[in-house]
Amino acid sequence: MPVAERSDVLIALDGAAGRTGCGFMGVFSSGIRKATNKSRLNLSNGFIYFYLKSNYIQNIILEHSASRTTITHAGASIDDMMLPINKNLATLNNELNILYEKLLILIEENNKLNHLKQLYLKKFFD
Repeated sequence: MPVAERSDVLIALDGAAGRTGCGFMGVFSSGIRKATNKSRLNLSNGFIYFYLKSNYIQNIILEHSASRTTITHAGASIDDMMLPINKNLATLNNELNILYEKLLILIEENNKLNHLKQLYLKKFFD
């Protein structure tokens, strides 16, 4: 069974094809993939997350899923995803990872606040 850690990047390639998320923990279905770096480059999860959310990648996924009539399946889109490499890749990788770490902190804070809200709602309205 695939298991996600809070820092993992997840992407749906079936159903809600292209939906990308982070900050989740636990087991996930086969329609969702954990995005990992399999290149020789040391790409951060931050780079991977923002790359998968980019219009470039989302359009590739859309092209592969547009011809479906019921549930979309875009697993074949992975083969068409090319990584643009230039001399600023290391700097971009570091900067996107800093943003990603801040995003994970905000997600965790939001989860805690939602939990507190539920506790107060239960306390005052039960």
